[in-house]
Amino acid sequence: MINFRSISILCSALLGINVLCSAQSDETTYDFLRLPYSTRSIGLGGKHNILSVDEPGAWTHNPALLHDTLSTSVSIDAAPLTDGIWTGQAAYAHNINRIGMVGVAFQHIGYGSIEAADQWGSSLGSKSAAENALLLTYCKRLAPNISMGATLKPVWSNLMGYSSFGLSVDFGLAFRTSDRRISAALTINNVGGQLSAYDADGSTSRHTLRPQVSMSCAYSPLRAPFHIILTVKDFRKWDLTPEGEKKIVFGDCLLRHCILGIEFQPAKAFYVSVGYDQRKRRELRLSSVGGTAGLSWGIGLHLAKRFDIKYAMSRYHLAGTTNSIGFSMKLQ
Repeated sequence: MINFRSISILCSALLGINVLCSAQSDETTYDFLRLPYSTRSIGLGGKHNILSVDEPGAWTHNPALLHDTLSTSVSIDAAPLTDGIWTGQAAYAHNINRIGMVGVAFQHIGYGSIEAADQWGSSLGSKSAAENALLLTYCKRLAPNISMGATLKPVWSNLMGYSSFGLSVDFGLAFRTSDRRISAALTINNVGGQLSAYDADGSTSRHTLRPQVSMSCAYSPLRAPFHIILTVKDFRKWDLTPEGEKKIVFGDCLLRHCILGIEFQPAKAFYVSVGYDQRKRRELRLSSVGGTAGLSWGIGLHLAKRFDIKYAMSRYHLAGTTNSIGFSMKLQ
């Protein structure tokens, strides 16, 4: 039986990892690992590490969300960004008796073709650039309402002929009340770094990843057809004002650490979601007007006994929209 003391020890261990990681250099690599890949999470504003329902593919944001109800689930998510750049994710989960839940996922970002030239301007032809990660996840239920998980992520990157290989680890802890009205989670993502650098001259200089620590809470009011999800992130630094910009007030600084999402689910076969990210709005809006930067919305349909389709749109500024589409199904 897991008691409050055990939970406190687990939380302290995760936060201790964050303290150790905070001393790492701000010079990082593999920033594509920080992107949200789950379509449902994108519609709610960004990379949440807790949802009010068990969602195939969302466990790639938090390994503790790999619940046994997701066994034999397959999910595919893709989001074309701009100018041939796109992201995608494929995930599969399976329950192994007496061991726990295991999951395998593949994340990819492709930067398209880039025209290369030498120092004299002579064309060297088209070069490709892409980065990939393989996620190997294990989750164990510690108590009826508590689960803990970890993900090992080998990472490989090829940027116009320059290659690098690295290793990263995620840790997650999730809690859900027996009536499923309140859920909470703590995660530390992207602890690791390069094993081999991009340098063509054989340099041994390697960069570390920038760990992400986040906490989320999802609340479902009694007899109400909606859920509220709040994620607080970027604990390593309080002031997130970009260098050179005017310092912000306390309230704005606090909100830049938060992502808020609301999901309406009037029926089990249908949901509509909206989300807001203050930091995204402040940093990516056009200089003259705010527009809809930082806002997102999503929709999902349960089309058959085991098949779901999801769509999400995230706005960066008046000239930029990201559309994400996702599919999921249960094989058994």
